[in-house]
Amino acid sequence: MKVSTTFRDPGLGLGVLQSLLIQDLLGSRLEDALESAAVAVRVDAALWIEGRLSTRPDLARLLRHGVRALCAIDVTTDELARLRALDFDGGNEIYEELEVGLASALELDGSVTDSGGEGEHYAVREIDGVLALPQLRSLSLDAHGFTRRPRSLAPLRGHATLEALAVAGTRTLEHDALLELPRLRTLRWVGCPLEARVAEALRVRGVIVT
Repeated sequence: MKVSTTFRDPGLGLGVLQSLLIQDLLGSRLEDALESAAVAVRVDAALWIEGRLSTRPDLARLLRHGVRALCAIDVTTDELARLRALDFDGGNEIYEELEVGLASALELDGSVTDSGGEGEHYAVREIDGVLALPQLRSLSLDAHGFTRRPRSLAPLRGHATLEALAVAGTRTLEHDALLELPRLRTLRWVGCPLEARVAEALRVRGVIVT
């Protein structure tokens, strides 16, 4: 199944691919996806003009081709079951692989696609699909996981193995979902007030809330 089939948010999908990448599970799929991205760029009339990249390309538009191609990579349920942690730090290898690999596939200098691993095109706006990671222990919604848009924690409800969670965002919704994480041990909360009754209930259970 494609990454985007289970994880409809591209930013979340990249986090999943990062975890697969550091476990050396992607193999040639990453390179193949970037070749597909290069094909998509070459037929994008806003980027590719008269057989070459525009002299002032829209970097976000260019990199979104790479993001979409990576999120079309096929993964198995067995591979997803091997993931223990997700984070979205801008220094993660997946962002560099995307940017450098796309430049290489297009036969361009790497500086053309270099965003330093930063930009809204990498943002995590939704977390639907997290339950498809049955052995996930740690989830850090910081860095690219931070958002000023409304984002619900409802997709976390009932996750059986999650122990450490970091949430960063100014409009986080469905705080009650935290009470349905039976193995939660630590919660780091940034950006908006955590509902007091939820925070108290978690502390009563022994969860460390910071």
